[in-house]
Amino acid sequence: MGSGKPEAEERKGLLRKAREDAVAFIGISARTSGAVAASLRRSGYAEEVVDGVVDSLREDGYLKDKEIARALLARSGGKLAESRDALRDRMTRRGVPSDVSEQVLGDAEEDRVSASSLLRVQFPESRLDALKTPSDANRMAVRMVRFLASRGYDAETAEEAVRKALERFDG
Repeated sequence: MGSGKPEAEERKGLLRKAREDAVAFIGISARTSGAVAASLRRSGYAEEVVDGVVDSLREDGYLKDKEIARALLARSGGKLAESRDALRDRMTRRGVPSDVSEQVLGDAEEDRVSASSLLRVQFPESRLDALKTPSDANRMAVRMVRFLASRGYDAETAEEAVRKALERFDG
C-alpha cells in the first residue's frame, strides 16, 4: 500500500463533504457559482476544493449563472432600468462569473437607448409640459442627470439623454 493512497482517499472524502455542503446550500434555490464558492469558503474549505466542487456542480447543471444573469437583465427594464455597468456590478454581487455577465449583457440595450427610455418613463411628457421657463427646464435637467447617475449612467450618456428629452427648451 503506497503512502499516497490515504491522502487520495482523504481528498475524495473532503471533496464529497464539500459537495454535500454545497448541494445543501443550493437546496431548491437557484444559485450562482460565485454564491456557492463563497459559501464553501465561509465553511473553511481550501480554494482547490472550492474550485473542484464548483466545477463539478457546474458540469452537473446545479448552478444557474446564466439564468440568474438573464433574470437580472429582464428585471432591469422600465422604471427599474439601469446602465450596463450597474447591471454588471449587480451580477457580480450575485456571484455571476464575468464571462457569463458579459455574454448576457450582449443582449442588453445600449446605455443611450435605455437612458432615454428611462427618462420617458420617469419624467413623462405631461410633467415636461408643465415646465414654463428656461429656469424650470434647467432645474429639471439637473434632476434628470442626477437620477440617471443614480442608475449608473455616465455623465456623457446622461447629458445626451437629458438634452434629447428637453430639446424643445433649446431656445
